[in-house]
Amino acid sequence: GCGIMQFPRRDEDEPYDSADIVHEADSLLVSVGRDLRSPLMQGVARAGRLQELEEIAIRCQLHEGNYDEAARYASRMLIEDEYILESAFEAAATAIVESIRRSDAVSVSWRPEIVELARAQLRMMAKVCRSPVSIPIGKNVVLCLDLGIDNRDGMLDTVRENLLLLYNEECYAHDYVSVVVFDVDVHSDQSFPLCKKQDLDPEAIVGLTRSTQESDQSYFSVGLQKSFEYVQKPPNDESRRNDSWIVIASDHPALKDPTAVKEKLRELNKGGLADLNLVLVGIDLTMRMAEKCKSLCQIKDSVYIDGGENDQTLDTAFQDVSVKLVGRTSVRGITVEKF
Repeated sequence: GCGIMQFPRRDEDEPYDSADIVHEADSLLVSVGRDLRSPLMQGVARAGRLQELEEIAIRCQLHEGNYDEAARYASRMLIEDEYILESAFEAAATAIVESIRRSDAVSVSWRPEIVELARAQLRMMAKVCRSPVSIPIGKNVVLCLDLGIDNRDGMLDTVRENLLLLYNEECYAHDYVSVVVFDVDVHSDQSFPLCKKQDLDPEAIVGLTRSTQESDQSYFSVGLQKSFEYVQKPPNDESRRNDSWIVIASDHPALKDPTAVKEKLRELNKGGLADLNLVLVGIDLTMRMAEKCKSLCQIKDSVYIDGGENDQTLDTAFQDVSVKLVGRTSVRGITVEKF
């Protein structure tokens, strides 16, 4: 179906038009949709197939840069349909957000309270999806590293590479990013407050590539405290409405008072529409230490992820981190079971 997007708009040399193909598919659904024995209707009812087609139409419009038209389709779906396919919701939400963003760029006035309400409602819907969905509503991400200099078998490089991959691929232009590390070259912590990704000091990324401790002393408590400070005092109203994620990788997460950390997480999650979540990647930890880390990650969508003790398990762990940053999973869901 999404191959339709590869067809360009019709011109003198090209006989295909994606809009025509979508229209013909719609006519086909209308003609066979009432025949429950049709292979096209197996597994999903006519309403579900029509929504799949509308999703393709939205993605075609986005592909061609017709953001307002994509948002028109999306608005109909979100307002009128009782149930929404998760992939269709992702396309519709993206169309709404991109239309608003482009309208701002050409000075079309959207009242701030309307924009805030739309973002909040889309964020709430995304949180109840059973599969991760990626919509450009913005997030705050703090990347924190707490590794000893004697970390063996090249795992330090693997962690650095994965954190950089998170920064490059899962933090988008409209996201706010912070980096909290200890830079062994200058013998001090290097902390960079939340700001738009495009405005982040290049030294923050340099810090990720060379950060580590020069002894077995844990930087975990200091790094976590600074991370809390940054998400507690975001730079502006836009970032204040974003969900926040503190991603911290550690091979010796020493904590004097784990209870205080949990209480801090609860405090920062009280009230408001935005959530704060801790994603803790433990690297080659003892079973006892891993259990302590798990106990910290019981608020909202916080999670402890076992990074294991080799490069392969670390890569897998950071893939799980990527899923957390892009979307959340839940036992609830926006489903098409009643279609």
